[in-house]
Amino acid sequence: MYKSTIFKSTFFRRTYLILLDILIICASFIFSKLITDYSYSFQNLNSEFNLLIIINQLFIILYLITGQYKSLTKYMSSFGAYKILLRNTIGIFILGIVFNKNTNNFFNLNNLIVFGLLINLFSAVLRFFIRDFLIHYINLFEKKIKKRIVIYGAGEAGCLLLKTLRISNNYNVLFFV
Repeated sequence: MYKSTIFKSTFFRRTYLILLDILIICASFIFSKLITDYSYSFQNLNSEFNLLIIINQLFIILYLITGQYKSLTKYMSSFGAYKILLRNTIGIFILGIVFNKNTNNFFNLNNLIVFGLLINLFSAVLRFFIRDFLIHYINLFEKKIKKRIVIYGAGEAGCLLLKTLRISNNYNVLFFV
C-alpha cells in the first residue's frame, strides 16, 4: 500500500522531485557563497532571499520546460545525468546573462562556476541515489520471493538481460554460464 500510493503517483513523485530540486538550488547557492566569499554569513542570506526565490523559479521553470520531471527516475542512466548537466548549464548561462556583474555581486564568474559545479554535482548524485533506492531498497516494503536464475551467455546480450532483470526486481541472478 505504501509503495502504490506514494511511489506510483505522478503528482507526488513530481512534487517530491521539485521540492528536492529547490533544496539542491538553495544548498548550491549557499555553499557557493560560502566557498567564494569568505566574509559571507547566514545573516547575508536575509538580504538575498528574493534573489534565491528568483533563481529557484528560473531553474524550476527551465526544468519543467525541458522535461526533467517526465522521465522515470528508476530508469535513469548516465545519459540522464548528461541531460541534467545540460539543463543546469543553460540555467547558469541565463543567470549570467540576466544578472550581470553590475546588478548583483553574486553573479561574478567565480560564483557562477562554483554554483554550476555544485548544482550539477548535487543533482546527479541525488538522482542516482533515488534511482538506487527505488531499484534496491524499495522491496523492504514488499515480501516477494524472487526466482533464482542463471544467464547463459556473458556477452552484451547477457549484460543487457542482467540489467533488465535487476530493474524488474523479480529475479535473483546467481551467475553467468
